[in-house]
Amino acid sequence: MLVLLRAIIQGSLCDLAPGVTVMRIGEPSDSLSLVVSGSVQVETAQGRRLELGSGQSVGEVGLIRGTPRMATVVTGDQGASLFVLTAETFEAMLDRSAAFGRLLLGQLAQRLIGPVTEPTP
Repeated sequence: MLVLLRAIIQGSLCDLAPGVTVMRIGEPSDSLSLVVSGSVQVETAQGRRLELGSGQSVGEVGLIRGTPRMATVVTGDQGASLFVLTAETFEAMLDRSAAFGRLLLGQLAQRLIGPVTEPTP
């Protein structure tokens, strides 16, 4: 609980209009953004595109790997509200909260396998 409270105090909420570039490929990975409402469009250097919505995060891969941004992220058609955590706060949350780490791993795994669909008979 204390870790979550610290993140809320140290983070910032940003309300962004549609089409705003949040992150660019190659920029330093210095923060993580959690989508509170709206959506963001993510495009990787390989041309893979996906849309992320409420409850999902962007920017965590570069923080985990210690590398520059691996994707460009732009707010969706309705804009987005993003909760931004600095790299330092992100690291502290990983160190102190196993639940936060599990949630993050679950999101990353889902992105790797894509949407799960039922097999057709």
